[in-house]
Amino acid sequence: MSLTINFGPNDLRKQVEKTGIQGRHLTFIDDFSSAE
Repeated sequence: MSLTINFGPNDLRKQVEKTGIQGRHLTFIDDFSSAE
């Protein structure tokens, strides 16, 4: 996946935030369940 200046860093940042938060949330739940 190649990024260009026209792609828009802000759009990329928003996308990463969305998926990142979801990923962290799911990982947190998995870790919490495993720790129990």
